[in-house]
Amino acid sequence: MTVPLADLALQKEDLPPDYRLKDRTVTSYDGAGQVFRDLGWQQGYEVTYYRMDTDRNDITIISQEIAVYPIKTVRDAYSLKKEKLLPEEDSRTDYQVPFPPTGDRSIAWREVSTSGMVPVVTYTVIFTKKNVYEKIALTGTSTDYELLKTLATTAAEKIR
Repeated sequence: MTVPLADLALQKEDLPPDYRLKDRTVTSYDGAGQVFRDLGWQQGYEVTYYRMDTDRNDITIISQEIAVYPIKTVRDAYSLKKEKLLPEEDSRTDYQVPFPPTGDRSIAWREVSTSGMVPVVTYTVIFTKKNVYEKIALTGTSTDYELLKTLATTAAEKIR
């Protein structure tokens, strides 16, 4: 992978027009976590977009995490992230969802937080392609699973 990580990140034109950029940043070495540095973490990047409708008290956030590893350890990083992030057991509110194959390996799931006044749904997909690991999450009071699939495909196609 020789392109800058910022070029792999989802861009405004990859999203529906009502989303706004919230944050775009390089992940620091310390921010990667020791276990992932031990796996040869090389660099990372994160971007977050949001959509808000104050009349309906509605907000949706799209976040993307990109990390580069040596080709020989990217699968291990994926497995550790999957173990850490995936809900422990399928339940009524948290469960794995079918997802089209994305990259070299992928998995997706849905979680619902009911701790606030309004339930918040999160759809997350993690995948690897070549030596790149990505996590894309769509979180909010209204979410679109089909949009997550489109964004994951777009993100995977940027990795050459």
